[in-house]
Amino acid sequence: MAKKLTAEQKLERAHMQIMRDPNFCLYSGVLMIGKIEMVEDHKRIKTAATNGRDVVYAREFIDELDDPEVAFVALHEAMHKMYRHLKIYKHLHKKNHYVANMAMDYVINLEIQDYAKKSISGKDEPVAKMPVDKTTGKTIGLIDNRFRDMNTLEVFNILEKENPNPPPPQEGDPSDGQGDGEPSDECHDVHDWEGAEELTEEENQTLEKEIHQALQDGVRLVGKKNGDITRGAIGALEPQVNWVDALRDIIQQTVRGYGSSTWKRLNKKYLAIDVYLPSSRSERVGGICCCNDISYSISDKEEGQYLGEIALICETVKPSQIDLLYWGTQVQEPHEVYRGAEIRQLVNATKPRGGGGTDPDCIPPYLEKHNIKPEIVLIFTDGCLNTDQAMWSGVSCPVIWCVVNNSSFTAPFGRTIHVEMFND
Repeated sequence: MAKKLTAEQKLERAHMQIMRDPNFCLYSGVLMIGKIEMVEDHKRIKTAATNGRDVVYAREFIDELDDPEVAFVALHEAMHKMYRHLKIYKHLHKKNHYVANMAMDYVINLEIQDYAKKSISGKDEPVAKMPVDKTTGKTIGLIDNRFRDMNTLEVFNILEKENPNPPPPQEGDPSDGQGDGEPSDECHDVHDWEGAEELTEEENQTLEKEIHQALQDGVRLVGKKNGDITRGAIGALEPQVNWVDALRDIIQQTVRGYGSSTWKRLNKKYLAIDVYLPSSRSERVGGICCCNDISYSISDKEEGQYLGEIALICETVKPSQIDLLYWGTQVQEPHEVYRGAEIRQLVNATKPRGGGGTDPDCIPPYLEKHNIKPEIVLIFTDGCLNTDQAMWSGVSCPVIWCVVNNSSFTAPFGRTIHVEMFND
């Protein structure tokens, strides 16, 4: 009688099966990123959990799974890392924690399942298959064929309409940002948002580089084995930036005198002289100037999405004022100004107007003429334009270009963030 493997040995064997597979070997390096821990404390975790870098498995949970099921769970956690889910979709989690958790899992479970059908081990069974509760026979995890070939944002938009009133997070659930515990919905793992939040900027930058390098190495390995690269991995190799998070990062560098402090991250400025002070944790900013491209190349749907994203900014960073400019070859006068409680009514109150060509260089002289001095200028455009950097020399605050559905355009100055928007 063969000796029963420990949970650690089962996980190691699953990793080896994944690394040998022509398709799933893509994730060989990603599997090894971060710490891997096996725990027995069921009050902490009963299945599996990740903060986007480190992975924790419950020993009893792994003990109950067969080899393909262990491989599925390992791939599931690796894909959370690869997609940078707990970084990229932080704003979706804050908007609707329940739907965000489900949307991420629906996407990756289908992707694993579809590629598992192409990957048959020596026993003529899939290398990976979704776990099944041995008592009830019910699949552990979320799977729905209607979401095939969709990304997380697309699935989130559908699920949010179907779940307008999400249940409150369960006490002690990491997905509610309050600690460790059980999944708050039908996901088979825990999404440790709080743990992801605690990663420093330096740690996140290192993680980005490690994931990118691991995927590049994985692509070469797939090529040697004549395997197929998953659709998601191709996208993950492209620069992925969540522009709301990028905006928050810039705000942390530019905001002055707002917000509170946190001892979770010490102020590095004073560490060299052995003085320990909390770092600033600001979620407020002064004025933001939002400049919406309203040229003929912009559709009504795109303009509606611009406004939806501006509303999300207002919820996220709580600006004291929004100057909303509509521009084509010139800024439409007068521009709109929203302050305090008025900001929440922006989407319903605004009246987009304009058309014609596209010349963002009309914005700087308008700001100077009307003495508009925001802390950040945010430009929404499809990137079908030319601009003269010299025209912007008088704009001293950060300029962020949110370029929609046009990854080929990069502004010659400021920060360019490529935004992929999808219709429902």
